[in-house]
Amino acid sequence: MQFLPPWKQGSMLPKQCEATINLDPNNPLHTKTSACGVEPYQIVSELCEFYEVQSLKIQDLPENVLNGETPNHIMANFTTPLVGKVVPGSRVRLIGVYTCLLTDQIINKQIKSAYIHALGVECFRSGPSISLNFTSSLKEDICYLASTPNIKERIFQSIAPTIEGHEDIKKSLACMLFGGNRKVLRDGMTIRGDIHILLLGDPSTAKSQLLRFVSKASPISVYTSGKGSSAAGLTAALIKNQNGSYALEGGAMVLADGGIVCIDEFDKMRDSDRVAIHEAMEQQTISTSKAGINAVISTECAVLAAGNPTFGFFDSTMSTSEQHNFESTILSRFDAIWLVRDLRYESIDKKIASHIYNIHRGNHRFGDNMNSSSDLISNSSKNTFSFEHLKQYVQYCKTVCKPHLSANAAKYLENFYVEIREQARVLSKKNKKTQIPITVRQLESIARIADSLAKMTLSDVVTEQIVEEAIQIFKLSTLATADTNSSNREYFTEFELARLKTCKDVILEQVPIGSKISKLTLSSKLKSKTFAPDIIKAAIEELVKDQTLKELANNTLKRINVGI
Repeated sequence: MQFLPPWKQGSMLPKQCEATINLDPNNPLHTKTSACGVEPYQIVSELCEFYEVQSLKIQDLPENVLNGETPNHIMANFTTPLVGKVVPGSRVRLIGVYTCLLTDQIINKQIKSAYIHALGVECFRSGPSISLNFTSSLKEDICYLASTPNIKERIFQSIAPTIEGHEDIKKSLACMLFGGNRKVLRDGMTIRGDIHILLLGDPSTAKSQLLRFVSKASPISVYTSGKGSSAAGLTAALIKNQNGSYALEGGAMVLADGGIVCIDEFDKMRDSDRVAIHEAMEQQTISTSKAGINAVISTECAVLAAGNPTFGFFDSTMSTSEQHNFESTILSRFDAIWLVRDLRYESIDKKIASHIYNIHRGNHRFGDNMNSSSDLISNSSKNTFSFEHLKQYVQYCKTVCKPHLSANAAKYLENFYVEIREQARVLSKKNKKTQIPITVRQLESIARIADSLAKMTLSDVVTEQIVEEAIQIFKLSTLATADTNSSNREYFTEFELARLKTCKDVILEQVPIGSKISKLTLSSKLKSKTFAPDIIKAAIEELVKDQTLKELANNTLKRINVGI
């Protein structure tokens, strides 16, 4: 589709007399004679001076599109000097002329298409709906709140308050909203500051609700499902225009530039599609080389993904690595990996049931505050922020505060990294593989989490105490996931602890000193005696830990001591 004359000055050569006539598209004095025919001239492209023309598709902001609707879009025509100022995924404020163009005519019916002839354009890093021009009174209110001693607890409690439990996961989601610092090195290389989080767990554990909340609370966000998303839909695609040329169209991660992209049903994605986002997650760019188009697009966004185990629910008798199909290359790119378990314990079930029926009865404590529109200070006595206040606080802290690591904090972080690397080395000598390799990426992950915790209080320095808090989040998430030998004994009731002791006694009866038995055979015998899988796994682990049993190759156990 051609909107404007493609040249400033053009040259045309007559087909018969071979005389060159310079033409100006704005000068109508030149007329054609009938003796020369209908088309007497041919264009000499080598002697023409052309306009620079760029066609773009402008569409609604993702967060402004209602559920179940497709975003509205319109073509825009950019000419010199606006060409090249906008890249795919940019958020812009456009000033132009709404114009119609005749594109076709069928049996006395004209087909017209609308486009905008751009006169001016302004790009926004954080979106035009989020103004960085905070008023002086709002800045004072935010600085006052940042100095209060309980500000972190208020932020954590403001994350998905309608969901009971998951306090540690909510802390990491709050860190994701604030994000770390993007660092530019002297050689031009960059280290990302966005925090990626993976929620891997049983169905009906509020993973999707957590993703929905983050997508609404983040100033810029895109929500998608892994089953209905392809590599091109997440990164970038080449679209063929009506005139046969190709145009680059950004996907979900490009549209979420500067924000968060939430991917539900992450385990349902094809392996080839997950590989396509490796570069976008670590280098935060998308490189394309198709149909003669070579481009590198920025995707500075955080990724929040959620998925289920391969068999639907986690099996306590199996290791974590046996229950999902994620490669270590994608797992190492997540800063925090959480196992969301549906623990069937009476105390936890009572809490969840009480919380749910209070919501249905309308007795929840957070209903009015989440929709409050009053100022920040008037709500400072409440436990949670409203959506708008949380967005304002996050955006201000994320934009203004750029903390740096203190010398003591850096030394503390260095010692922790060396310690966990040594633990991984010892496990590898015992032929015990860790599901998530501990590399430099995990060290950078802790630094990013520490930066985000410092931003919550507008602190310019990341202290040793903040690093210790970041390490605790890392231990509860990624390291706990890597440890495939946890038995959850702390959640056992008195009855289950009694069953655990009985199960250990039965194992000692079944396995004499010096004899060997397959772990699968032993588990089958214990299941026939009505022992639960959690109890069986915990009993075997404790006997191995007490050096009563010894694990051998081929999943075999040998009794080496009398035991207690």
